[in-house]
Amino acid sequence: MARVRWSRIAYRDVRSALGYLDGAPSAARALRVRVGNATQMLRSYPLLGRIVPEYQDEAVRELIVHRSRFSAHDALSGIEDTFLNNGVVVAMRHGRYVQLLYRSVEEGTLGGQVHDAAIVACARQAGVAEILTFNDRHVRRFVGDGLTIAVP
Repeated sequence: MARVRWSRIAYRDVRSALGYLDGAPSAARALRVRVGNATQMLRSYPLLGRIVPEYQDEAVRELIVHRSRFSAHDALSGIEDTFLNNGVVVAMRHGRYVQLLYRSVEEGTLGGQVHDAAIVACARQAGVAEILTFNDRHVRRFVGDGLTIAVP
């Protein structure tokens, strides 16, 4: 069985991801399990990971374990831990949502930005003063007057 040494960058990345998931214990737990499983796989199969491009050394490998998309279970757990257990869920009525969709088509709004527009519309409906998002570039387009954006 091979020895696995973590680089400072890899360790920092995992700690950062776990810190980000601090408010979602089940998602953090799932990430810990994935990282632990990946580490064990590297011990058993050291050539499993890809060669790190910066080093071009057969012995220096990396294995990407964080998916860019959450599973449905992880997403639901995160939503429960972060929102459902700590706040109020606001949704638009059917007619307002359909209006938003038609307006999005007229304005050339694409893909996920329709979702951003819906989030802003729900925030307005709930009387929210500030939207917390990592996606300020896209959300800013829909904010207008009366709302501010904060990036954590």
